[in-house]
Amino acid sequence: MYASVSSGNENIFRPNQFSLAGFDFYNNYVNFGRSLISPIADNALDFYDYRLEQASVDADGRLVNKILIKPKSRSKPLVNGYIYITDGLWNIHSLDVYFTGDALKNTFPDTLRIQQIFVPVQAPDVWRLITQHLSFSAGLLGFRMGGNFSYIFSDYIVNHDVSHMFRDPERFRVDENALRTDSLFWQAKRPIPLTEEEIEDYRKKDSLKVVWKSKSFLDSMDRADNKLKWADLLTGYTWNNSYRNISFAYPSPMSTVRFNAVEGWKLNIDTRFQWSDSTYRRVVINPVVEYGFADKIIKPRLSVNYRYNNIMLGNVGLQIGRQYIQFDRNSPITERNTTWNSLFYKINRIRIYRQEKVEATWQHEIINGLLVNLNSAYVVRNPLQVNTHYSIFDRERLFDENIPRRDLDPKVYAQNSYFIHSMRLRWRPGQQYSSYPGYRFRRNGAWPEITLHYEKGLSRTAGFNDFDKIQLIVKDNYVNANLWGYFQYNLEYGVFPGQRPDYFADFFHPSANELLFPIDPGFTVFNLMPYYSYSTDRYYLSGHFRHHFNGYIFDRIPLINKTRFKENAGLAILYQPALGLYTELTIGLENFRIGPVPLFTIDYTLAFDRGGFRDHGIVFKLSSVLNN
Repeated sequence: MYASVSSGNENIFRPNQFSLAGFDFYNNYVNFGRSLISPIADNALDFYDYRLEQASVDADGRLVNKILIKPKSRSKPLVNGYIYITDGLWNIHSLDVYFTGDALKNTFPDTLRIQQIFVPVQAPDVWRLITQHLSFSAGLLGFRMGGNFSYIFSDYIVNHDVSHMFRDPERFRVDENALRTDSLFWQAKRPIPLTEEEIEDYRKKDSLKVVWKSKSFLDSMDRADNKLKWADLLTGYTWNNSYRNISFAYPSPMSTVRFNAVEGWKLNIDTRFQWSDSTYRRVVINPVVEYGFADKIIKPRLSVNYRYNNIMLGNVGLQIGRQYIQFDRNSPITERNTTWNSLFYKINRIRIYRQEKVEATWQHEIINGLLVNLNSAYVVRNPLQVNTHYSIFDRERLFDENIPRRDLDPKVYAQNSYFIHSMRLRWRPGQQYSSYPGYRFRRNGAWPEITLHYEKGLSRTAGFNDFDKIQLIVKDNYVNANLWGYFQYNLEYGVFPGQRPDYFADFFHPSANELLFPIDPGFTVFNLMPYYSYSTDRYYLSGHFRHHFNGYIFDRIPLINKTRFKENAGLAILYQPALGLYTELTIGLENFRIGPVPLFTIDYTLAFDRGGFRDHGIVFKLSSVLNN
């Protein structure tokens, strides 16, 4: 991209750049989140009827056939409209097609329309796209909206080697001076004249842009916005110095109130200071103070992070302080889930311990696709006990103890101190990227992502072992199966090759769930596995597979094919030496949303262990939106 402009805006990211909208109907499928079947796909006759409506001669004397495309089903991923085929050459001369939200199984857009025109660029039969027009209409909560994007192409050079212009895995690049072109450049280059409304918009905003960027204007706006009001103490407050890119944020205390059986009502004061520059370097200082009204202990902590190289994800950090954290570092239970269940159902499944630590981290992508993360920490860990049995309902019953498992030696929860050093390597073979000034957008290649994590624990407490911990993860979150949707998988192996760890938090903890309404649990969670029941200090093997059919099956079921629901199926297995094999089979229903906002998905799961059938149940997986 050599040049880009938008009225009053210097953001380089554009929704109408062609690299984001290259829809090629010569492919069997055109992807819009769901794979649409092209009207000239290899198997198109199974899905479309056609009618020749007109044959006419174009300006160059070629006979062009106008063909009506008629989908055999309204609910399947098909397009409607016309395709124009050049007689004799049999290439696409032009097309005018549209498809609906029903075809996409999407609740937000009503209709999307694509119009394309091709021209010959090299004799006798090399044709290329000359114009494309994309338009859409949508509705949300009673509001109507729409948009249009036009693309014009010229100066084609066919079969030209451009490899010298790009680094090997680079697929798109924005020139450093892309935003510095003037109006004379655009007057000469713009293929579609601006409308009167657009001309006036550019004139006003281009004049105001100089003012908006000036120090005097930014300072005056900040003075007005930065005035502290009494209400800000409850609703939150943000202070900005826009000219120097400095900000300080203090969230609403009401949004941070939580409850659990150890701390009781808990208040979190989470402030944030940030500085950044034009190259996306950034310093973030994050002081946090938590206080529980039942345990009456102040938990202060401070983290400082410096992003020194945004392109290569270079980051250094320092953390120090006291915090209550879950034995499973992946935090399988959110604080909001804990609050709801504790107050309304007198259930407290979260298990936490107190940790004081000093930790330093370093991260950098040393070559394309290989991200290295080094971590070194000194930690002191102490057990915690239940300090309140309050709830809104069922006040007579008591909360369970703050112990993950009662069948283990109490030593695994005892006070201890360790030096813990770790190295994490994340490798994405074949990773591709797009280059922007000061930023790199990465896309996975055809191979899965591989992560190797090594951790060394050096005990500073008598009677506690040193340990080595190794974990290997192979995963791919999106493998396109075209008409059949897509699938994702995650394979893990973990082992302690030497001495076993003595503290329970250092065990391997497969991701479990006992909640009917977990918030954003992810597909690598076992839906019906009790928390910490399969934790191990030896080794484990696990695999998760989930296929999202994107409506492929539902399209073939009467009545259901009128809905926009999507179906999925999954398999999850785990083996650890003490308890043997655990398996879950799942079928799911997804696409519960309001417009573009996801709400939840539903899973029905059958669970089996080494004794055979164990359990079955339904889980409503709430969107992460509901955790904010």
